[in-house]
Amino acid sequence: MNWGDCYQTGRVSWSSTKGDEYRCRRNDKPLVFDESAKENYSYPWQDNFCETRDFDVGQCANGMGHQGQDIRPSSCQMRNAEADRCLPDIFPTVAVRDGVLIRSPTQQAVYLLINAPGEHIRFRYIHMNPANLDADGVVHGRHVKEGEQIGVVSNYQDRVGGTTSHLHFDAQVFTRDGWLWVNPYTTLVSSYERLIGGRGREYEPPPSLAPIAHAAPLEPATPNAGSGDQ
Repeated sequence: MNWGDCYQTGRVSWSSTKGDEYRCRRNDKPLVFDESAKENYSYPWQDNFCETRDFDVGQCANGMGHQGQDIRPSSCQMRNAEADRCLPDIFPTVAVRDGVLIRSPTQQAVYLLINAPGEHIRFRYIHMNPANLDADGVVHGRHVKEGEQIGVVSNYQDRVGGTTSHLHFDAQVFTRDGWLWVNPYTTLVSSYERLIGGRGREYEPPPSLAPIAHAAPLEPATPNAGSGDQ
């Protein structure tokens, strides 16, 4: 969770020293206070669409959640062995479909709109550095192709370094009631299965983690689509 605060739900056995182990009071999942920890870049992947947040998400049990999926890059690169933060702005983000970008200068969110007969979807990318996006012409009205680079994974949340290095990715579909958040997790898993030409397998967590683990690991391991919004 963001800086180890368990989204203000309470934590156990925690201090602000790199490498400290802790857990959130609401479950038994072991965590470590270290952005570069191997747990953040290895399987199993975990669906965090309904992870504890105060954003409106109708499909989540209490009506609130995360709205999307946090995706980490394939590895953490640090300036030196003593560093405690991963270097941002290394790994590319790409358009998941042909579409049109929606973004004003200085904004940190990038929307990719698909507007076709019978299909109205918008994808959102968050935490990329707005200065880099402005310099690269990632602005309203730009047409992009599937797979085209539209930015790099960064750590921007109101400021540079405001969060850990990851991409928040989400999707909405247009309905008679307006834009509806939909969970992109299984779609991301399916996309990776097509990439490797294979099938994943369902991960069975230990009993103590059963209430919180919903994962579908794939081998070989590459970018981790899990971990909280850190």
